[in-house]
Amino acid sequence: YNLIAGTLSSLCHYSNREKSVNRITPGIHGISNAFLNTPWPKVERAKKRFSELIQNGKLTENELFHLLSDQERFPPEQLPDTGLEPELERAVSSCFIKTADYGTRCSTLLFVTHHGEVRFVERVFAPGTNNVTEENGYDFRFRDS
Repeated sequence: YNLIAGTLSSLCHYSNREKSVNRITPGIHGISNAFLNTPWPKVERAKKRFSELIQNGKLTENELFHLLSDQERFPPEQLPDTGLEPELERAVSSCFIKTADYGTRCSTLLFVTHHGEVRFVERVFAPGTNNVTEENGYDFRFRDS
């Protein structure tokens, strides 16, 4: 698993495989089923699209959920060798994964302002589909200490 935790001024990442806490530097980072910033094609594309949303002033919940719903698969020659069968490797190469027995369960957005205002929004999907069965949103404020 991957855990990101911290305060308004300092974020850290922990992976159960690396077994170490690493400070996250300011910037755009991506994470999938590997370590933070592992340059998988879907992670690199999502980071690029995220950067474009920021540059174009379109950083909205709908645009970000659209980014996370990307089902485009990458060609085999661009994929990492994770030990999966080639057909499954390609099936899980998209940001949003839909297979008969494995897939994206939910997509979550977390917005935090410099003033400690937090917006958490999560969409839950029916198994094997991109049909939203539930959406939960929470707004709160937190203080850096």
